[in-house]
Amino acid sequence: MAHQYHRRFDVASEDSLAKIARMIRAGETVLDVGCGPGVLAQYLTEALSCWVDGIEGDPASAEHGKRY
Repeated sequence: MAHQYHRRFDVASEDSLAKIARMIRAGETVLDVGCGPGVLAQYLTEALSCWVDGIEGDPASAEHGKRY
């Protein structure tokens, strides 16, 4: 079984995911490669009304993230 990577997301933080999120404008279309359980996709769709397609190799993470 592969390790599932879950993290808290704070768009104001200085971690890499937050820095990437701040570069994306509202309504953009985004390809998230290695999206894990969809943390970035959730933020982008809910807060910025973006359209996000994700690619994830771990089936359990992909299943969790596909709702976004």
